[in-house]
Amino acid sequence: MNRETKRLMQRQSQPAKDRQEMARRMRSPRKRGEKGRIRGYFASVRSELKAVDWPTRAQLKSFATVVFVTLVLVVGLIFLLNVLFSRGVSLLYG
Repeated sequence: MNRETKRLMQRQSQPAKDRQEMARRMRSPRKRGEKGRIRGYFASVRSELKAVDWPTRAQLKSFATVVFVTLVLVVGLIFLLNVLFSRGVSLLYG
């Protein structure tokens, strides 16, 4: 379930009076200074980072292992293709 769906469900579960108040506040945003906008930005970043589902140490190790093994396989494949193509070109052009 994504963030927009959760917010929509929260809005629908609120009483009508609260929804009207929220809609009124959204229609007429108050003006903020430069510092207020920056502070608000970092406050929203902090709240979003708290909502992130961070991986555990074991998950991180397994993900890193998968990435490393895939990297070694792709590098090996590219090396093999490079050797094959270089020998083929040297056979063609002597």
